[in-house]
Amino acid sequence: MRTISIDEFLTLEAQAWGGPDWPGGIDPRNSTPASTSPALVLVSRGNWIAECPGRCGYASVMHRGFSWLRCPNHRQGFPVEWPDDWPQIEAALGKRPEANQNMAPEETLADLLKENVAHGLD
Repeated sequence: MRTISIDEFLTLEAQAWGGPDWPGGIDPRNSTPASTSPALVLVSRGNWIAECPGRCGYASVMHRGFSWLRCPNHRQGFPVEWPDDWPQIEAALGKRPEANQNMAPEETLADLLKENVAHGLD
């Protein structure tokens, strides 16, 4: 699994906002979500991604330490709903080539393990 540093994450998020500064001087590490609608995470090519629950198309690479997503289209934050078994999910996906390290929000660890067995990866 590819992980990124918090600084790299903040740089990517600042770029999504269109500049190096956060609107209104909001520091994402100290911000409170503006909504209780959860953003679900998925894995794409080994990266954890959170998609805006407002279905605007915004998505962001997520560091596992982050518990919310700030959508530049909606100008609000959404709590991120992480699966409790994320370490096991990473272990299962880590057996696959990077291009196949994918998981949709509706998939479970059991689904991933079954796919690994079917492809001779376990």
